[in-house]
Amino acid sequence: MSIQPLQRKKSKETTDACSIGTYKSTISNNQRCEPCPLNSYTKDKGASSCLCNDGFFRLNTSLSKSACIGSPIEPQNVTVDDIDQASVKISWKQPIETSNDIVYRIECNHLIEGRSVPCESYISYYPNRTFINSTSVQILGLDADTNYNVEVYAEQLSTHLLSKSVDLSFTTKRPIPKLIRDINVRRISLNTILITWSSNDFDLYQIRYWPFIDEHHKSLVTLLHNNFTLITTSDNYKFQLRGRTRFGWSLYTHEKVLSLSSILSDEHFLTSAKLTNMSAKITENKNILLVGPLIILILLVTVIILAIVYSKKKRSCRLKTASDCESLDYQKRQVITGGYRPMLLRYSSNPANKSITQLSGHYGPDAFFNSGWSAPLWPPIPTTAKTYIDPHTYEDPTKAVKDFSRELDPNLIVIESVIGGGEFGDVCRGRLRKPNLLKDVPVAIKTLKQGATEKTRLDFLSEASIMGQFDDENVIYLEGVVTKHHPIMIVTEYMENGSLDAYLRTNEGNKLLDALQLTRMLRGIASGMRYLSDMKYVHRDLAARNILVNKDLVCKVADFGLSREIDEGDSYTTKGGKIPIRWTAIEAIDYRKFTSASDVWSFGVLSWEVLSFGERPFWNWSNQDVIKAIKNYYRLPPPMGCPDVLYRLMLACWNEDYLQRPKFAEIVQQLTQFIQIPSRLVPLAKQRFLIDHPDHPDFTQMASINNSVTIV
Repeated sequence: MSIQPLQRKKSKETTDACSIGTYKSTISNNQRCEPCPLNSYTKDKGASSCLCNDGFFRLNTSLSKSACIGSPIEPQNVTVDDIDQASVKISWKQPIETSNDIVYRIECNHLIEGRSVPCESYISYYPNRTFINSTSVQILGLDADTNYNVEVYAEQLSTHLLSKSVDLSFTTKRPIPKLIRDINVRRISLNTILITWSSNDFDLYQIRYWPFIDEHHKSLVTLLHNNFTLITTSDNYKFQLRGRTRFGWSLYTHEKVLSLSSILSDEHFLTSAKLTNMSAKITENKNILLVGPLIILILLVTVIILAIVYSKKKRSCRLKTASDCESLDYQKRQVITGGYRPMLLRYSSNPANKSITQLSGHYGPDAFFNSGWSAPLWPPIPTTAKTYIDPHTYEDPTKAVKDFSRELDPNLIVIESVIGGGEFGDVCRGRLRKPNLLKDVPVAIKTLKQGATEKTRLDFLSEASIMGQFDDENVIYLEGVVTKHHPIMIVTEYMENGSLDAYLRTNEGNKLLDALQLTRMLRGIASGMRYLSDMKYVHRDLAARNILVNKDLVCKVADFGLSREIDEGDSYTTKGGKIPIRWTAIEAIDYRKFTSASDVWSFGVLSWEVLSFGERPFWNWSNQDVIKAIKNYYRLPPPMGCPDVLYRLMLACWNEDYLQRPKFAEIVQQLTQFIQIPSRLVPLAKQRFLIDHPDHPDFTQMASINNSVTIV
């Protein structure tokens, strides 16, 4: 009889114990058993907590009810798609079971004397090295015949956890048996050196240089022409050169030493075989007496020849159309690229005190977010040697097409579908077969419609003459033209996501398009415009509709046509042509003068478009209302959720004084810092006022808000 109570008690405990896969955090008959959280289990019955599965863990170990999380699944099937002496393309597959907030990152190493060391800092990754949204990456700037090892990781944005790495080793191809020769060095100013060399059938060059005392900070520059200008910050440098032919890249030359103190300036040259002091002195007064009159005679003859040439050119310009000769009137593309700038007078930023002040002086980039905006902020930026050539300066525009673009065999082009229409004809998607590639290249094809006039044909091809001069990763690339067969075609790289404005409107609310990603896209556009500005090219119609986006969300500047289809509602007719008012700087509206500074203004409006996901600037205001608002110091308000630093950058671009606007090089630098330090994008710009009826501007309402948009 004494055993019976014990048997009933044991039976009750067994009944109350939780089964495997469930748990009860406290020993209480009243609490129900709960199933184990995600990715966890129990070993035995009656468990008070659940254990995490292998490979999973809790961020907070004290919270037994929380789910266990695990590292992302590593990338699958990591392979080398394409490789040469200087670059490699690596691709992988996304795991089937993965979350939608996974990005990828790359770590690159190479072997030196059996040791694995990180790849050099100058090596570039396309589209990025970290936060890669696609499943492929191209690594550029590698050495020929070198062993490399890359590690590919998956990263979860919500937890910042990394997957296991997937390692891939490869060896770049052997260099071609050819070297760059006849290297010459010339000092052209106090701290500027010009390096030239023979072209020798190379079509592309790379120069690698570094301070003599710091070999860990090398820079790599890719060049289209056989010269390079080095702005020195150190007395001694080392450099190496290599070139590319259609068969591949050559080996780098041996290290050359540049000693600033040993290189003479002006017309004195140094060859790579002789980096020695070269000086010439005229020590005899007799020599001076002989040389002096000869120099005077040469100068007189030169002046006479220049006068004759100038008079002939002036006379011939009267017989040509406005597009054939440069003119101060606004015609098709009036730009200011040299030292001349029209004198602008700037009113005080206080509308009540419109005192006129003259612009002068320059300040450093540390004044970027100076609230006063009272002085020019940006120093002049050194430019590249290559300069844009306006095809309309050619007597025969067809020669410009031959000089700057490549004639394609139409048999290598396959048109697949029509994706749009333009002013000149259809825009198609297709493929281009390249003899040196195994796979066809996707391309966009613009065709000239049947029955086009000769002027229309030349205007159509002029865009190719312009585009063919550019080679930058953020400028649309021209594959070539077809002019000897019908239809006439312009073939460019294919951008899968189309125009930026349409892409933003379609993808508003997409979590991948956060402030950081939008900043990356803006940096790409600014980088492309920096390249164009350095080439002395003024775009004149920079807007989101003229930016194209590829599948990796890389943005490229496009639309270089001189004759554009402008929406009547967005244009303002002047004596010289139509201006897209909502994107145009105030001095360009008033004086019809376009400069890189007016492109910077347009970039500010484009940035507003990007942060507002394709909203129309100034909504449905009339052009006259837009002009009135701008002239009364009103500026667009910050879009919802716009980071404060980006809105302040927009305001800098919209400075009334064009000399105070940032240069594109400085904009790239600022955006790069925001990307490197994403926390700077967290503080949002204040919404200073609300517009109840955006179709009907109420300047009184806007002005009543102190400093709401009267920033400039």
